[in-house]
Amino acid sequence: MKKRLHLFCIVMLAFIGIANVNAQQVIVSTGFDGFPTTAPAGWYVSSTGVYTTNGNFGFASPSLRMSNNTVDSLTTIITPSFSGADTLSCWIKLNAGGGTGGLNAPLSTMNVYESPDSTNWTLISSADSLPTTGTTVRFPISANTQNVKITYHKFAGNLAIDDIKLTHYVPGVPFADFSSSVACIGDSTSFTDHSVINGGTITNWAWTFGDASAPVISQNPKHLYSTAGTYIVTLLVSDNTLDTNSISYTVNVNPKPVPTFTATPVSGCAPLAVLFTDVSTISAGTLLTDRWYFGNGDTTRLNNIDTLYTYNTPGTFTVRLGVVSQAGCFAIDSLVNLVTVSAAPVSNYSFSTTGMTTAFTNAATGAATYDWNFGDGTAHATSTDPSHTYAAPGSYTVCLTATSANSCTDSVCKNVVIADPTGIKTNEGGRLSISPNPSQGLFNINFGEAVEGSVSIKVYSILGQEVRNFETRRTSAATYVLDLTGSDKGVYFIQITSAKGVQTTRVSISR
Repeated sequence: MKKRLHLFCIVMLAFIGIANVNAQQVIVSTGFDGFPTTAPAGWYVSSTGVYTTNGNFGFASPSLRMSNNTVDSLTTIITPSFSGADTLSCWIKLNAGGGTGGLNAPLSTMNVYESPDSTNWTLISSADSLPTTGTTVRFPISANTQNVKITYHKFAGNLAIDDIKLTHYVPGVPFADFSSSVACIGDSTSFTDHSVINGGTITNWAWTFGDASAPVISQNPKHLYSTAGTYIVTLLVSDNTLDTNSISYTVNVNPKPVPTFTATPVSGCAPLAVLFTDVSTISAGTLLTDRWYFGNGDTTRLNNIDTLYTYNTPGTFTVRLGVVSQAGCFAIDSLVNLVTVSAAPVSNYSFSTTGMTTAFTNAATGAATYDWNFGDGTAHATSTDPSHTYAAPGSYTVCLTATSANSCTDSVCKNVVIADPTGIKTNEGGRLSISPNPSQGLFNINFGEAVEGSVSIKVYSILGQEVRNFETRRTSAATYVLDLTGSDKGVYFIQITSAKGVQTTRVSISR
């Protein structure tokens, strides 16, 4: 306890101005601020792309994207001329297309060269297994080096690079350095120590976060900011001989998005198509991307402000929307049990026909009510297993609509064929016609032209029995009135035989 209190006193004295040895001198550096609109002065950069999203830059946005968007390509960075540096450091992250910790063979490669004259280059490092999370790497360089060149040979994936520094370190004295994660209101910001020493051991770390909170003694602390703004964060380090060094960086604390969305409809029958609309806001900055979580394990819809999603299975679903700002701050909104999808019934039936009557057997599942359309213009039936007698032979489309207790419906239609029980085949057509049909028993037979000679008219019932027989001799008249007013209502077949041939026609008597 006394040792820790003693250290805390030393740290506090250092923060208020007691000895702070100058452990390093940054000779050349760039963070690509303003790039690609404004290139770093004196630097050669063959790539013009940048990364600005969370996790793709070092201390501050943007980073340089080393890629020219083609496979087996080479991009290059060359520093301005310098002298006196002994260390190259940079932040890198591989945005890989596959693999773990780097791409599958043949691998993309990052090479580092040094030159005493910007003409003759010596390879000092080559790496083909590059980190897929942001990492600061360091390379020692020779005393006579005047230029450094970094190349990236792309097989797949792009390399993000940021915070390039050429530094001179004082031997035996610590050099303070650190990085931080994206700072967002209400989220813990992680601070990572990158301090080094050329001989000796760093033993103590102390932090102030610029918001009047108490200093923290820890190597890699986390800190929670409650207000958006710009804060000066300072790291003080000391070694085992109590030599100290400090560094300060500006940290921008950003507001978080306020995710909000609407959905319509929120209930219905499967399959149910729901339109989700993102109406999220943010107090400052720009909303960049969103991710939808539909409550059924599907999170495939990305970056869609409006998305139409279909639920194919019944259930109650909690929907969430995650939103990321351009600064990298993330927030998520959940609407519990938002969408209710009801199961639809499955409509089906079978049938059997005897004569003119068809019996229907209901095979629907999940239904509470039924509607039968027999396809002949008669009234619908609502019973479970109805039977229906047709007035005439023919082919009829019969539809069963099943409705569930949640008002979900499903329909199935099948063809029902009623055969002619008489075996009599009609050959309607030609000039002969009968009207009105149906009638109450009087039918006008129009031969279409004058008929000479004998005309036979036979009337058959629907069962094929001959019920009437007329014999008439025509001289020139083209029409004949057939009187069946004494016959029962129903379907009959009229067979007319004349010098013009034989024609059979179906007629119907109604009362």
